[in-house]
Amino acid sequence: MSANTIDEGVMEPGAVAPRSSSSPPRTAASSSGVSGKALRRLLNNPYWIYGLLRFVAPVFRIPFTQWYVVSRFGHVKEVLANSEVFRVPWDQKVVELNDGGPAFVLGLDEPRAHRAALRELTQAFKREDIGCVAAMASQEAEAIIQAHVAKAGPGEGSVPPFDAIRDLVIRVPTRICRRYFGLPISEDREDEFARWTMDISSYLFGDPLGDPAVREKARQVAEHMRAFLDRAIGDARAESPDETTILGRLVAMQRQEGGPTDAGIRAHLMGMITGFVPTDTVAAGHMLDVLIGNGRFLTWRRTRFTKPVMRAIEANDDRQLTKCLFETLRFLPINPGPFRVCSRTYEVEGGGWFGRGSRVIPEKARLIASTQSAMFDRRAVERPYRFDPSRCRAEYMLLGSGLHACVGIHLAEAQITQTLKALLRQKELRRAPGRAGQLERYGPFPAHLMVQFDR
Repeated sequence: MSANTIDEGVMEPGAVAPRSSSSPPRTAASSSGVSGKALRRLLNNPYWIYGLLRFVAPVFRIPFTQWYVVSRFGHVKEVLANSEVFRVPWDQKVVELNDGGPAFVLGLDEPRAHRAALRELTQAFKREDIGCVAAMASQEAEAIIQAHVAKAGPGEGSVPPFDAIRDLVIRVPTRICRRYFGLPISEDREDEFARWTMDISSYLFGDPLGDPAVREKARQVAEHMRAFLDRAIGDARAESPDETTILGRLVAMQRQEGGPTDAGIRAHLMGMITGFVPTDTVAAGHMLDVLIGNGRFLTWRRTRFTKPVMRAIEANDDRQLTKCLFETLRFLPINPGPFRVCSRTYEVEGGGWFGRGSRVIPEKARLIASTQSAMFDRRAVERPYRFDPSRCRAEYMLLGSGLHACVGIHLAEAQITQTLKALLRQKELRRAPGRAGQLERYGPFPAHLMVQFDR
């Protein structure tokens, strides 16, 4: 693989300063003020509102807007399955960030084009790689934690506070981008690279109202990301491609008839890393926030979550641990649900008041297909407020559904499970006291959470 790294002179928007006791890093995507506090309070416990919507107005129009909230399980599935009517709102953003080049798979609504892109991806991302990614995540997570313990020096009792988000949850998937994806990310640029992916993801998936500041930052970051990926592709082609990495496999595929162009490879890489690092960060960050007790979640005792998780860890049962962790995520998912735009007038049966009659969604209407609400709909989910790791996968919509369900879900499960396993097995894991022990965010993404544990 190439020895090149991210340029030393790269611009600053994504750079991460060392953590201090000051306020968390802010971006244009951050919520602030009275409206921001109200929104955060609602997102912390929206379940009573979702329950009311599912009963009274399952397809609810937000007054004086063209926004609709779809809350029942069946209706959410219907919306996400019908990509020709309910289209992703980020398709043009994807093309823009790739400098007019091909859209990556997340921005393709036409089934034939989506299948073609997916075929290329599945030649590079192989199911048999899951064990390799799990091993990488385990190695990296254990090394990070042991380095922190060693830095504290000999002795007994607690080690100094450890930033579980910045130094573990974000760091591990970023290092997998180096080792498994084959991207030449130097250690001193890991934080910056992770922030690049988050700034792009914020613009694509978390900016439905079109904040100009979010767009401008994403455009700047994408310019540097493109240059970085283009250099990596050129270097991989100049050498003998390392086909143990995603980059090496994609470059090797260029030798085949109809193989991907450089722009196509760049699109695949940008799409996958933009999904991989930010999504895994949110998922693992939310799991950890619930498991170490966030003091506000549904008034549940944390032992409802932690006992099954610790039993799986003690039994070294990674499959059961994955089920426990992703059942935990169901209670605090990565977002309320994906956004969609209605391309033509559409009638939702059973979407009227109290589920009677139908609800007409007009052309150009915007929707939130609330997967968060759907996963608590008793019509399709058995005992939704019960913590049950044995649930069938059909009851989950944690990483999307339909055409745009996460294509890397199995890699995400392997990486998150091994990363959190290394931390959760530490003795007396707990939040650091005071504000440091509260989850801080960079826009919508977890950024810092200080924890402590005993030797």
